[in-house]
Amino acid sequence: MKKYLPLFSLIFILYIGRSQEFERSTAYIIKKHEVNNQTAAPTFILKLADAQGNVINVDPLIISDTELYEEVFISRLKNPGLEGVQEIIKLEVEYYACCAHVDAFYYMLKDDQTVVEIPQLQNVYCEGTTSDYQYIFPNQEFGVDGNILKTKVGYTKDATMKYVSLKERYTFTNDILILNPTNALTSN
Repeated sequence: MKKYLPLFSLIFILYIGRSQEFERSTAYIIKKHEVNNQTAAPTFILKLADAQGNVINVDPLIISDTELYEEVFISRLKNPGLEGVQEIIKLEVEYYACCAHVDAFYYMLKDDQTVVEIPQLQNVYCEGTTSDYQYIFPNQEFGVDGNILKTKVGYTKDATMKYVSLKERYTFTNDILILNPTNALTSN
């Protein structure tokens, strides 16, 4: 049995490494600048920065509906399984009215410390919402090597994953994010 222990350990490590999830992060912060307007509510300009306050070279987020704006959550996915990419940084900007509106911005931090933006996702969470849109990367559950998958994930009433439906598929080749034709796929 002892001779199989290294093999079981390797399989376990590969499984754990493949099914990573985004984790809340303190490695990045949001710098907020308020612009006061004479006739309307102020506008917020949000810039992503590292924990030392150095601004990262991505387009700032402009929050013009500051009355409904709540906050920004920052999370990251280390080693997403894309060649030349260290991690994925995700910013989720929340707005509250009768439902929660969440704009999700994804950024790929490359090995050379440059950043590539991935198209924004928008979700609305009301009472009884049973699905949302999210990206799935190669080292995550349902991930596909060399691909970034835009998916619609369905949930049961107790928030258990019910299905994953592929909406778009991207590849990242030679520092270029490419939208590829997809065939409809759903996983239960």
